[in-house]
Amino acid sequence: MLRLFVQTKIIGALPQDLTHKEGLDQDWTKLFSLVGSANLSFTAGNLPNGEKLGTHFFSAKRCFDSLLASRSRLESGLTGKDFAIELIDGSKDILGVVLNEKFHSETIDSALYKQTADLWESRFFHDMSRLNVLPPDTITRASEYVPEIVRFIEGILDKGYAYPSNGSVYFDTGAFKQSGEGRYGKLVPIDEIQQDTHPDALHTFVGDKKAITDFSLWKAAKPGEPSWSSPWGPGRPGWHIECSAMASSVFGDHLHIHSGGIDLMFPHHTNELAQSEAYHSCEEWVDCFIHIGHLHIDGLKMSKSLKNFITIDELLAKYTSRQIRFAFLLRGWNARLDFSDNIMENEVLPLEATINNFFSHVESLAIDKETFKIGHPSGVREQDLRLKYFISDSMNTPSALHGIRNLIAQSNVYINQTSAGVDGLLVLGIATWISKMLRMFGLDQKDTARFGWEIGPSPGRGTSDNSTILPYLQALSSFRDDVRAIAKNRSPDMTRDLLVLCDKLRGDVLPPLGIQLSDRADGPALIKFVSPTASPTASPSKKEVALPSNDCSKNIPESKSNLSPHVMFKPPHDGGRYSSWDDLGIPLTDAEGPYSVLLFEAVQRQTVEIQYSKYDNFPILFEE
Repeated sequence: MLRLFVQTKIIGALPQDLTHKEGLDQDWTKLFSLVGSANLSFTAGNLPNGEKLGTHFFSAKRCFDSLLASRSRLESGLTGKDFAIELIDGSKDILGVVLNEKFHSETIDSALYKQTADLWESRFFHDMSRLNVLPPDTITRASEYVPEIVRFIEGILDKGYAYPSNGSVYFDTGAFKQSGEGRYGKLVPIDEIQQDTHPDALHTFVGDKKAITDFSLWKAAKPGEPSWSSPWGPGRPGWHIECSAMASSVFGDHLHIHSGGIDLMFPHHTNELAQSEAYHSCEEWVDCFIHIGHLHIDGLKMSKSLKNFITIDELLAKYTSRQIRFAFLLRGWNARLDFSDNIMENEVLPLEATINNFFSHVESLAIDKETFKIGHPSGVREQDLRLKYFISDSMNTPSALHGIRNLIAQSNVYINQTSAGVDGLLVLGIATWISKMLRMFGLDQKDTARFGWEIGPSPGRGTSDNSTILPYLQALSSFRDDVRAIAKNRSPDMTRDLLVLCDKLRGDVLPPLGIQLSDRADGPALIKFVSPTASPTASPSKKEVALPSNDCSKNIPESKSNLSPHVMFKPPHDGGRYSSWDDLGIPLTDAEGPYSVLLFEAVQRQTVEIQYSKYDNFPILFEE
């Protein structure tokens, strides 16, 4: 079956002189080697228009690899249902083509077509909901509008802009142009095509059409295809007429905005526009067309032929819907989007982290009421006008997001440089306005006037109330158990042990739960809500410094190299840095308060161990 597929779909698509020259029409081994190596370079420039060589080639390559894997397993004595399923999955593309060619003329129950369409429609709207795309106000299905489509075609026929041919109906682009009431090809320059469609050249075209630019309004049914009855016999609507008839049924004879991918500009939108203006006898059926740029994956247009498409399921397993929307918003709607992990890692995730950190900072300031002063909101009005300008400038979302990022940067500078208390109304006003703009872009589903957005679950994970709160309760319970155990033990090092426990809570337990504590010199720690995935560990406090180098001797000042560990951290050797010590001489507090024992372990551990090597009576402080 693979051999038949390759010979008909790949070799048959290439010029005979090329296949004969390469020996592909006779040498199956060479052909198999070609498919196995996935080498398409020799076909460059030789592929006739309309052939789907790329799709067929990669389908054959996938089947080829599956056959090799299956052969290897059989030779190793590996058999089973799972291996058989893998072989079928790897060969399904060519199986579908071959079986369709064999059985395409057989009639299939029409209910199967509807069930298939209903299935994929349901999955489509489910995926759109997961991406926070609002549902449409009206849903139209071509199969439910066949009577309207037939009447639409009859209207075009009555005006002389169409003609029947062998059970089909075609739009007459020549008659439409000569009437003076319309112009074919408004969206793209196709004069070079129309040059060959004048009446004297009609005899050069064979088939059912008069001219190469004419297109089908109704297609005569072929054996095995779904069909509907019509005045011209059983058949189905043409590609373009469906949209014209359904849009006219819902909106009437005029559209303000019509959108679609850039690849639909010609022929779909070009033909749709011509037949609609012919039917409605109008000069401008659509005020504005919006053609969206192509989606590329790692530099190549996403398509079935290249097998480089990504499903929504696959995407949401790796990134959140917000992150996906950010990727699109950071590119102009009419620009090409090269989607890649590099873009997500270097552009999307840093921007999301910037906004997350800003919201968590403002929220922590709002919790600490003493930080806020009464002030007057200002600055938001200017940014609001700038963003409206960007949106009015052909929906310039990249510049709009850049403006939001700049406002956050300016706000952070203001907050960090204001020691006497920040203007609460100003900061809250900015955060609330930014939240409103982000909701407008569909980046948050939370409908509230308050600032911030939903942190949400990690990509691919669901959540429930119990599962959300349980980790926090477990952390609290575990911390309580450890505190009670230390208190009951009544160890001489109880103070040190409690500080170690507190540092562990701040540095190891809370960050994975999305909570960050930032120590402050003049007050309680600042509580921040952060992304669990973006902040696996807490940010260093003001007392934390870089770890020592591997050369331990460099950490010991020469003046202390001969000091006993009992006195090396006490006056006059500590420079007045520490204010209290335990019985072993380990610092407990400095001039600003309790000293982090975890920090002491990180910075001074090697120092103490080196000193211990000189003093046998000094106990081991740190055990692995």
